[in-house]
Amino acid sequence: MFTNSGFPLSRESNEGEALRLGIYRLRPVPEVVRHIVEGDLPALQAAVAASSEALAPVRTTDGTTLSLLQVAVILNQPEVCRWLREQDISGTDGVALLQLAARYAGREVIELFRDQVGTLSAEQKKALYSAVGYEGRFENIAVLEDIGIPVRDFAGNLFRVLAWTDNREALAELLARGVDVNYHEPDMVEPYAPTAVLSATRHGQSEVVRFLVEHGADVTIADRTGERPYTAALKTKDLKLAEYLRSLEPEEWHNQAEKERELKPFTLPQELVDLVSSEDRRLSFPEEETVTWIEFLDFLNLRPLTIRRKKYLLLCDSFEHYDDMYQVLWHGKTRQLFIWDTEHHELHELGTWEDFWSDPGKAVNSIF
Repeated sequence: MFTNSGFPLSRESNEGEALRLGIYRLRPVPEVVRHIVEGDLPALQAAVAASSEALAPVRTTDGTTLSLLQVAVILNQPEVCRWLREQDISGTDGVALLQLAARYAGREVIELFRDQVGTLSAEQKKALYSAVGYEGRFENIAVLEDIGIPVRDFAGNLFRVLAWTDNREALAELLARGVDVNYHEPDMVEPYAPTAVLSATRHGQSEVVRFLVEHGADVTIADRTGERPYTAALKTKDLKLAEYLRSLEPEEWHNQAEKERELKPFTLPQELVDLVSSEDRRLSFPEEETVTWIEFLDFLNLRPLTIRRKKYLLLCDSFEHYDDMYQVLWHGKTRQLFIWDTEHHELHELGTWEDFWSDPGKAVNSIF
């Protein structure tokens, strides 16, 4: 059974009483809003009968304008919401109201807006499930299914977030309702499209990783940078988890001869091969101010990736202060090194291996 702790509705301060409305704050609190807080529909109706201006939108402390219907949705007052809809008091479109309802309200309020479901795009339906997670209203998973938004088609983003925040109960609920355990589409938060098991690995959620594997998670699926759960566990130094994940991967992925065959087209310099084949793959340059070390991947974990229709080999993704933001790449055809800025999608040329190796600290820090 899911529970929700809710949030404080009001508090006193030196500036007077304030009302918390989800992520918003309202101060001062108009009388009509007090009626909504209390769910006192007759008092609200009397206030409106006395003055039509009582239905005017309210402005929050950050300057956001909210209609009274939005306020009632956030405060989960179904009877007030129903009456305000009849008065045609919205201030926003029905899709946005449905998102507010999924995030803050319960079944009765959400069902008031089920007539909006037919107007929703696939992305908007996904956003509804994501909204459920913001305030922990996981009981609304069942409600969204009941109004015609299937978990199996639209709850993948929420499932991935819950994997790295370790909400086992909600994960089990989504799995029972048919979510794809191997969902790996990109979104604003995860542009490189990891699976839930990869996200859980990156965030050190070893028990969630095992839970997902038990429910069919495929640990061989890599994200768009080529990273998979095993390599992520190595990066976070979770050797016990890495050993477990390696046992689930094809043996040929850990075969030296097979890896040499795979990487032969990249024509790697021998000095580079020696570096990534050694125990100590960290390059330190303490004289630099921004980044004083980077650490190369082990030879067996070098991985090809495609950027702008060109093939590169990922050599390093561990930068001091900047893990996952920058990667050192090798382009075999031009025999040049690059740094790939994963956030801004920019390639910075570092030159040949000899150029880089003569002063790696200077080369790495040249992009900052």
